Amino acid sequence: GRYVGAADEEDDGEAFDESWKPLAAQLKARGIRVLGVGIGTAGGGVIPAGQGVVRDSAGIEVMTRLKPATLAAWAQIPVTILSDITAGRVIADPRLAPLRPLPLGQRLVGQAVTAWCERSDFGAMLHAIDLAQKGDVVLVDAGGCLQTAYMGEILAGHARAKGIAGFAVNGAVRDIDTIASWPDLPVYALGHTARGPLSKERGAVNGPIVFGGARAEPGDIVLGDNDGIAIIPLSESATLLPLAEERVRMEKVWIETLATGRTLVDVFSVPEAI
Repeated sequence: GRYVGAADEEDDGEAFDESWKPLAAQLKARGIRVLGVGIGTAGGGVIPAGQGVVRDSAGIEVMTRLKPATLAAWAQIPVTILSDITAGRVIADPRLAPLRPLPLGQRLVGQAVTAWCERSDFGAMLHAIDLAQKGDVVLVDAGGCLQTAYMGEILAGHARAKGIAGFAVNGAVRDIDTIASWPDLPVYALGHTARGPLSKERGAVNGPIVFGGARAEPGDIVLGDNDGIAIIPLSESATLLPLAEERVRMEKVWIETLATGRTLVDVFSVPEAI
């Protein structure tokens, strides 16, 4: 696929074909550095049959939509399972936690709208909430900054009214008493502070970010529960989902087998102790 990359004061799209210049200029005027508006899937491949495509007002594709049934299937997968089948590479910083523990069996799941916020600036957060659709997760890398709250009750309440599935912020939020009282809007954050942002002019939306050590792109699947957050690459969803489902089935078999009286050493084929 084609991508607009790093269109800032020094680069208004000259490195790409002329058709991208108007879009780059328009986004620059809104204070956005474009890092990943693209044509094609997040992995640069062919859009799978039966999946939807989201385009912006200029007709540019920004996200490949998964079927609701696929997201529902991911919602049945514990984050621990994702960690086990990927050797932990899709797991974000374990310090990122929900403001309130999720009820048993409930998970945050949705496709990511990404934002990168500079220190003390929440401009990208505002744009990301406006771009997000019902069921999306706003995924924000604020560099782990805890000196600024990048979201509070007003932004979260607006997102809740839009039907946004939740937030994950590698940084701080505020108004946590109110936000934590809403059972339908899971919010993960690194911490909280009363101090608000100082500007809204910088940052980037819907481009690749590193979220708590895990790479994330627009449209990737965000899966969260009380054990943590996993970022599932969209390009790997079809491969990882059956592996995860098989692991869930395997663990059920282990539990049932242990209930018959067999030992842990036997069930898990542990070598004999010396």
